[in-house]
Amino acid sequence: MIKILFFIAALSNNGSSGGAEKVLITLVNHMDPSKFDITVQTLFPDEYASLLNSNIRYKYCYPKKTSLYYNIFRVEAQLGWVYPLHIKDDYDIEVAYLESETTKVMAASTNKNAKKIAWVHCDFDIAIKDKEAFVLRTEKQYRKFDRIACVSEKCKESFVDLFGENPTSVVIQNVINADEIIEKAGQQLLAGITKRKITLCIVGRFSPPKKLFQTINYSKSIAQRRV
Repeated sequence: MIKILFFIAALSNNGSSGGAEKVLITLVNHMDPSKFDITVQTLFPDEYASLLNSNIRYKYCYPKKTSLYYNIFRVEAQLGWVYPLHIKDDYDIEVAYLESETTKVMAASTNKNAKKIAWVHCDFDIAIKDKEAFVLRTEKQYRKFDRIACVSEKCKESFVDLFGENPTSVVIQNVINADEIIEKAGQQLLAGITKRKITLCIVGRFSPPKKLFQTINYSKSIAQRRV
């Protein structure tokens, strides 16, 4: 059986399950438990760990999420101590799921036998403002991974643009739970929503990177023109 660790900062984002976090939960819940001994580890205890299947081992590094423990994490991450102090197990594969904090921690892994994968879930062309500083800070980290898993061709292109052509980078598209989507599509509309001539439904997280408000305004303008 292959022993694999998925390390991510959190399974929730501002009190809700973010897109990448949701994808990770869906991914590990659908992996064959007869082939994989799976561990998911976060920085702090996370209520969304309850969504993980019972066969998945869940761990966290620090006892609670406070400014004190976050500052301790930042110091230990800078010194390369997070892995030897809080992870330290005998895994066959170690996955840094998402960029920045998780990549930095897993790049300092002391497990020389484990295959290491860095999961890139963003378009660096959009997400990174100071690209030169980002490359200087992270290039050595990414070179310690055996594989760079990008969730789309565009993500892979943005990675190559920053770090150069890399034979270890591959595209692994996000997994989705089609049965769950179909089930929720059949649910009743929320109270107070009535169907009109044109009814718009926009689903997303209300945060600046998602540009949701621009999408809403654009959709309104299209609807007004059609009316």
